[in-house]
Amino acid sequence: MRARYQNENHHRLQGEVLKYMKYENLHRQVQRCFVMAVDNNKTIEFSI
Repeated sequence: MRARYQNENHHRLQGEVLKYMKYENLHRQVQRCFVMAVDNNKTIEFSI
């Protein structure tokens, strides 16, 4: 029972980490878009 619980917990944790990594990646892309927009003196619309 304990091993099963640990396994489920591990999967949940892995999911959280993946979600966080995905968010970090999006955040970097958004920052890059924002910097590009400022550099070109244009407004770029992007959605998350």
